Amino acid sequence: SGGQRQRVALGRAIIRKPVVFLMDEPLSNLDARLRIEMRAELKKLHQELKITTIYVTHDQAEAMSMSDRIAVIYNGEVQQCGTPREIYMKPTNMMVAGFVGSPPMNFLPARLINSDPVEIDCSGVVLSSVTDSVPGNVRFTAGIRPEDITVYSVEKEGSIEVDVSIIESAGPFNWADVKWGDTVIKGISELDDRLEPGKTGFAAIAKDKVMLFDAETGLRV
Repeated sequence: SGGQRQRVALGRAIIRKPVVFLMDEPLSNLDARLRIEMRAELKKLHQELKITTIYVTHDQAEAMSMSDRIAVIYNGEVQQCGTPREIYMKPTNMMVAGFVGSPPMNFLPARLINSDPVEIDCSGVVLSSVTDSVPGNVRFTAGIRPEDITVYSVEKEGSIEVDVSIIESAGPFNWADVKWGDTVIKGISELDDRLEPGKTGFAAIAKDKVMLFDAETGLRV
């Protein structure tokens, strides 16, 4: 099987006692379940052998779950290098923010209305931001991760009215695509909530999780 071939290849490499392992998408041809098993085996092997490993992958789940440090490369340039937590919580730019995370981050046009503390207007809704200070002479794009937006079928305090488009089951919860103004965003919905496509919903945003990016350069501010 594919998993056995990968184990044999790893065994041959280990026998040579290398200083560095270079793995170029070693799990790409395996099915989903086997990839998860092999990720755990590779992580355990790395902890036991303590050999530096350079691991190339297009699968962000592999990168986030297996790495001590990640280098995100786009168009031949390193966009950001850091720990998985740094890459996820403090992305350098919109490319990294949109690539790392599944589903990807929601992006919305934003207008600065107050710089101390930082407050922005997104489609008529005032939100705060994790950004401490911002320049006043740039256009902004707000970034909100789907897990920081909860969509309900009934109005909650501080929620905004949205139009529900699609509901996708994710096991312990649902993903909900909703239209907010002219923008479609994705959030989570509780399993026992009677949210329905084509109906009105209400989105509650974790306002302290909103990131700001320069709309021209894409850099986080």
